[in-house]
Amino acid sequence: MASPLVFFGPLPSPAPSRKRPSLLSPFINAVTSLFNINNNLVLEEEEEAVLKPKPQPPMRPMETPSRYSLSSGDPCLDLFNVLLQEHDTPPPETLRELLRRAWAHNPLTTLKIILRRGRSLDMEVLYTVVVFWLHQNHPKTLALNVRWFTQFGYMPYLLKILFREVAPPDALEIEKEERELRQTLQTRDSDLRRRGLERIFAEKERLRPELARRVVERYESDSNYRLLYDRISDFFAESLKTDIGYLNSCELLKIGRAAKWCPSLDSSLDYSTLLCESIAKRVFPRESDPSYAQMDESHYSCTVRKRLWKEIHHPLLIRFRWPWHKVSEWEPEEIAPLRTPVRAWLILSFQSNNMDEVMELRWKRMVEDLSKEGKLSNCLSVCDVSRSMGGTPMEVCVALGLLASELSEEPWRGNVINFSQNPQLHRIEGETLQEKVKFIERMEWETDIDFQKVFDRILDVAVASKLEEAKMVKRVFVFSDMGFGEASENSWETDYYAIQRKYEEKGYGSSVPEIVFWNFGDRAKPPVIEREKGVVLVHGFSDNLLNIFLDNGGVLNPEDLMEEEIAGEEYQRFDRFAAL
Repeated sequence: MASPLVFFGPLPSPAPSRKRPSLLSPFINAVTSLFNINNNLVLEEEEEAVLKPKPQPPMRPMETPSRYSLSSGDPCLDLFNVLLQEHDTPPPETLRELLRRAWAHNPLTTLKIILRRGRSLDMEVLYTVVVFWLHQNHPKTLALNVRWFTQFGYMPYLLKILFREVAPPDALEIEKEERELRQTLQTRDSDLRRRGLERIFAEKERLRPELARRVVERYESDSNYRLLYDRISDFFAESLKTDIGYLNSCELLKIGRAAKWCPSLDSSLDYSTLLCESIAKRVFPRESDPSYAQMDESHYSCTVRKRLWKEIHHPLLIRFRWPWHKVSEWEPEEIAPLRTPVRAWLILSFQSNNMDEVMELRWKRMVEDLSKEGKLSNCLSVCDVSRSMGGTPMEVCVALGLLASELSEEPWRGNVINFSQNPQLHRIEGETLQEKVKFIERMEWETDIDFQKVFDRILDVAVASKLEEAKMVKRVFVFSDMGFGEASENSWETDYYAIQRKYEEKGYGSSVPEIVFWNFGDRAKPPVIEREKGVVLVHGFSDNLLNIFLDNGGVLNPEDLMEEEIAGEEYQRFDRFAAL
């Protein structure tokens, strides 16, 4: 197959290696959008894997071990939990093994998880490993889904494949040195920085012919590389033509980010991939202009490269420099608007200063509907109403605490527990919704809690009421912005052992309530659900998590969270490739 790439002049011999000195290196008023994810393509590239049984994670007082050191028994869930981590990145070999096991278990789910995490790509090393693993093991799946990977933020990592697959060690070392130089040297080192960059640019120029030769050879000899290269070129050509049309018709909000990602003419990325030439030939094929028919290949290539920059790429880049464009941050293109269920919306618009008659009627309707469904029955809430719980955490905490109290049966109905070393069962006072909210918000609070005393209060009521085991509290929800291990001075192992013993002595041994400890702290991070003996640990907050809580009656499972996170409409796009 003839290569569409042209290198001006004869292909050089490989450049000699050269040693160089190393350089320094908000409840809210409006509905928020849920980014969910639906079904998409996975090419059936089968890979055998021996899935070893995984031990259950040990019980622990704190919720901050390395997630990749524990297993859920579901390889896809293990991968999902690891990719949620932002400050605990696994070694590359561990991540590759997690990817291999997850793909062998369920390729489609694995691909969705990879794409879901593309929305918050802030760990360059981790996601580079993910993309390279896909290219090495399932290259057609990656190449044929370039457009969808791009819309989830992966284009920079796709371009890295084209470069690193052909780059000699010298070029990789130069790339590393340049990155470290730009990161470490400050203004006071401007002279050193300038000299270092000048030397790096000279080295890049020296390696330019070698890189061009390697790109052409790899394109002609490696079908997987060629497929990915062509799909990336096709994406840029189609996107740039569409975007310049939007620019010319002043439909500026429709312009995508292809121009920002596309290599600039004669840039180092262009030198090392020859992408500008490949894209230009697709935008301006020979048949598009009669004058091109008379040109030899080199003249034609040079002409269309310059025309691409002058007429399309540069005008689009200027658009990104306009100040108004900085008003809103970019989000992945073509992501469907978030669907938010009415119940979650009601919770999220729950503010004590906004309790009008309409809100009161909506609240009563929601309580009636959930009661008919048997949701959140016989549950108690511990509400942390400390100052640090201001804003959305406080509003969600109060709303869910009040909701659980109104859905429970006697003697638990209308009660909440305060967050304290001496917790008490409080009967919520007030006739209106606003009065009830104010009551909860004004409960006494302390900076930590005694879990044994919480269970003692529940047991005291059960014994005094001669309650049947079937009517015992099923779950105790704790809403706070603290970590589970920080909330109590005692270890959970010690507390849980004592709680079990007390309940057995009173004839409620098989009805010890389960704790659902929901930590609203670090709301900017992806939500995580972990399960321990007698407790479910929930970290973070999202609309999806709130939906699961309401839909499942307070039962929170990691699997439900994973499925909800990857159940959006966006992922249906892959169906078009299902037969390939």
